Amino acid sequence: MIFRSGPTCRAISLALLGSWYLNGVLAQKAPVPAPRTKEASPPVVARLAYDWKPGSVFRYRITGLFQGNFPPFAQPGSPPANLKAVLEYVGTVKKVDEKGAEVSFEVDRADLSLLEKEPGPDGKIDPDSEIPFPIPTSQAQKTLNVTAIIRPDGSVVSVTNNDTTPIRADLGIDLRKLFLLILPVTFPDRPVKLNEEWQHADGVLGQKEGRVSYRNRLVEVTPEGKRLLLAIQHDAESQIADRKDKEGRLIEDAANAVETVEGKAVVTGKMFFTVTSRALPKQEALSGMVQKGQLQLTARLKRTAPDPEKPEEKQTADIAVKARLSVQAMAPARQPGASNAAPSSPEKDR
Repeated sequence: MIFRSGPTCRAISLALLGSWYLNGVLAQKAPVPAPRTKEASPPVVARLAYDWKPGSVFRYRITGLFQGNFPPFAQPGSPPANLKAVLEYVGTVKKVDEKGAEVSFEVDRADLSLLEKEPGPDGKIDPDSEIPFPIPTSQAQKTLNVTAIIRPDGSVVSVTNNDTTPIRADLGIDLRKLFLLILPVTFPDRPVKLNEEWQHADGVLGQKEGRVSYRNRLVEVTPEGKRLLLAIQHDAESQIADRKDKEGRLIEDAANAVETVEGKAVVTGKMFFTVTSRALPKQEALSGMVQKGQLQLTARLKRTAPDPEKPEEKQTADIAVKARLSVQAMAPARQPGASNAAPSSPEKDR
C-alpha cells in the first residue's frame, strides 16, 4: 500500500481524528442505560377484606399428608403411621348483614388413605403404597359441616353444626374450624405495609386465651393484570394441656383426670390471597379470597395414662405428629340460585 500526502489525505486524517474525538466525548457523556430490574412490589396496600357477596359459591380442595401416632392406626410408642386425607369444601354465602356474612361450609368429598411409604420431600406418593381407607362422607359431614358468621376481616363470630359428639383428642387442629384453612388470616383494621406483621386471636388451632397465638406478615405483592396476588407468611402456635376422664372426654377438673396430654403444636407456611376487587375512592378496602397455600403442622406431645397391664401405674409416651397441608381454590360447580360464583383459579387444579 502506498501512502500519499496532500489535501485529500489531510482531509481524511482530520475526519478520522474528529470521529475518534466525537466518539470519545459521547462515550464519556452519553447516559448508560440502567439494567432492567423486576418491577418492585407496591410499598403499601389498602386495608384488606374477604369478598363476601350474598349467593356467591366457592370451592376448595384441602390435601393433608400426616405422619404420626393416630389411633387406631398407630398407638403412642409404636412406629408412626402415614396418612393422606383429601377434603373438598363447598362454601355458600347465605346472607350478609351488620353482624357479618353467614357462610355454610359443606364437605363434598372426603378421602382417607394409609400409606405404606412416607411421601417424598416434594409430596409425591408411590401409588403402589397407597391403601384406601373408606369412610362414609356422611361421617365427615357430621363433624365438619358448619355454618359460620364471619366478618369481612375474616374473624369468626360463631360456628354451629349438628354434631354433639365431644372432642376426644387435641392434636392442635380444631376440627370444627378446619374450614379456616381456606381463610386462615384475619386482617387488621388498617392498611397493611409490605413486610409488616400483625396478630390475631383465633384460627385453625382454635381460640385459647394465653395459649394460642397467630402471626402474619405481608411478604410480597405481585400485580396480575387487573388483580393483585398477595403472599402472606402465616405462623401459629398452640400450647396443649388436655385432661381426660375415664370415658376419654376432655375435662378441666384435674382431680378426675385419668389421662393427660401436654405439648405444643406449631403451624407455619405461606398463603396467597388474590384481590378480586380493586379499591375505588369510596371503598374502604381491597377484597378477595385465598387462591392457594402451603402449611406445615408439627405437634410434639407427651401422653400420660394408666398402664393397660397395671392400671394402678401410669406410663408416659411421646407423640409426634407432622402434617403437610395444601389448599387450592377450585372452580365451583354451577348451582341453581348461585348468582355470583367466585372466579375460578387461574391455575389448573391439581
